[in-house]
Amino acid sequence: LRPKLSKAAEKFILKSIASDPVNRTKFVTHGPIPFHDEARLRTYLQSYNLCSSNPHVVMALLDGKEYCTTGVFRDGQMLAHTVSRSCAEQLHFKHEHHTAIFEWVEKLAGLMQLTGSMSFDLMVVDGVVMPLECNPRLHTTVVNFYQSREVLSNAYLSP
Repeated sequence: LRPKLSKAAEKFILKSIASDPVNRTKFVTHGPIPFHDEARLRTYLQSYNLCSSNPHVVMALLDGKEYCTTGVFRDGQMLAHTVSRSCAEQLHFKHEHHTAIFEWVEKLAGLMQLTGSMSFDLMVVDGVVMPLECNPRLHTTVVNFYQSREVLSNAYLSP
């Protein structure tokens, strides 16, 4: 579950820990953190609302295909799960069968004995699944269960 970072992780971005729809893609316009230029670094950091009440994390800027998942888990067992390619608008989701992501989520759920609704944002770089973030709630990709609502309802209601 701990991917080895190679040349894929030579650039880094800042991301707010709290949900921040206004600035969530700021790295696209700002680019990676300019560590090697003090003046640009100062300007870069000042453009973010960095303070103790708005913590940020430094994340590797990866080049790959981004996916989002959502699922329901009980005692480490995956009861319902869907995977979609990520999209900026978060409106266009289509279930994709992605074995490596399924196996990564299934393994994590078992190791952590997850229970509840969880969503993961993942990046696949050269075939390797790289975790970006996890949220303890269903993701909008839950719409993928529209045609098979019983799968989702059974996951919540079964003993």
